[in-house]
Amino acid sequence: MISQETLNFACRNHTLGMSEARGVGFLYVDERYEQTGELFPIGAIGHCGHTGQSFFVDRKSGLYVIILSDATVSTVKKYGHEDYEKVIQMRKELHNAIKKDLSEHGDNYERTKTLVHR
Repeated sequence: MISQETLNFACRNHTLGMSEARGVGFLYVDERYEQTGELFPIGAIGHCGHTGQSFFVDRKSGLYVIILSDATVSTVKKYGHEDYEKVIQMRKELHNAIKKDLSEHGDNYERTKTLVHR
């Protein structure tokens, strides 16, 4: 589909010194990016949709998380208006919960990766 060289190019930070780190078509996780909580390291890539869905991938470890959500609709129902900050917080809390779970069950991490990738 695409060469490894093209993928590597797309997954680098091409916006150094700007307000957000971006690859080609991806968010690039750097020390300023908070929505991945403590789960994804600098250099991970991903994308966030407005309604709450997102995906992030750490190419080095093979870890990825996909969130399918309609969280902005939920904030409208709960607060009477769209509250994207709540969606951002939801992503951060979910990623941190995954990190906590993986940390507590570290012996099973390789097994978990295998089960998730099937």
